Amino acid sequence: MKKKRLLTISKYGLKCQLFLIRNFSVLSEILINSEMKTRDYEFKWQIHDVGNSIKKIIMESKSNFQTIPQKNYFYLIISEENKFILTIGYIKSRFLKSRIGSFFKEFFPDITATFLSQSEIKDLLSIYLKREVYRIELEVLIYRKAREKKKPRKNPIERAIDYIVEDVNSKILELENEKKYIDTIGLFLFNSSNNENFRFQYNRYNRLIWYYGNFKNLIELLDKIYSIVIQKFNLLDNRERRSTRNHVSRPIVLKLNSTIFSDKERTNNFRDKIENFPKCNYALLHSGNPFLHIILRDQIDNSTYSIKNLSNRDLMICPQIIGSNSSMFRILDLISERISEFEIVDYDQYRKEFHDTNKL
Repeated sequence: MKKKRLLTISKYGLKCQLFLIRNFSVLSEILINSEMKTRDYEFKWQIHDVGNSIKKIIMESKSNFQTIPQKNYFYLIISEENKFILTIGYIKSRFLKSRIGSFFKEFFPDITATFLSQSEIKDLLSIYLKREVYRIELEVLIYRKAREKKKPRKNPIERAIDYIVEDVNSKILELENEKKYIDTIGLFLFNSSNNENFRFQYNRYNRLIWYYGNFKNLIELLDKIYSIVIQKFNLLDNRERRSTRNHVSRPIVLKLNSTIFSDKERTNNFRDKIENFPKCNYALLHSGNPFLHIILRDQIDNSTYSIKNLSNRDLMICPQIIGSNSSMFRILDLISERISEFEIVDYDQYRKEFHDTNKL
């Protein structure tokens, strides 16, 4: 009975999701217009100023299969200085994930959803797991694993749910050894120093459900999420050739957690997964022996990348004339979810580390 209750509890609680903004002029489209039709939904909305960069949105939405629209309201907390929009409200998880997500997707790349990698999620959770004052009494974990080979008509990601009673760090390490990574985690924490407890559920796309607890803990958690996301967003910014001096390239390198390019079969498997990235085109320049060179184009905003492996597990991504940080976020999310987790480093830093290592 306890497990069933945990699965259904997500429709309650305060829901939040963080989006980043590249171009704030796009907000005028949301403020001036009052309806929009996408491939999946029809939206109608009214906006009311609440004050201090907070706006209330009353939204009606219906899918192509509905005749009666759903009506919900939620709030936007907007910070032009810090480049973010936070959606927040007592809404259903499905509405947050599908409808609000679909709504903001129409304004890509000016507004983009965000994600955290496995290492970033562990960094986020460390604010609780490394403090001895917190005792974790209950957790639920949904983990994901990229399929080794994508079979026809099969989702490239496997997901499963687990209930943790042992140490969280040990459980995460156990999953990582099996190449399984956190998708969603729910924590119930008790602070022995002040007898306060709080409960939340976090999803890697920075969707947060706050069930109860002191709001200072919620603010601390949101602030930590934002600091991780904006650091990555800024790292990926101004790398397209049209934004750099003399139009030189500014590549990044992904230091993959798995050995992807050790032989021709694995290299071809990587290529096949790239081929199935949604709303992307690719051209194969070289494959085999076991080096790979691909040109990848994001159909949504025409960002284009030269992608090649530098070693068995190091992948260089070089933005071309157009290569927005929003698009790079999307491509990195696909690699993280469908192929391998990674650490992002600037190419110049990678090259320096490589030369320093070889000198030794």
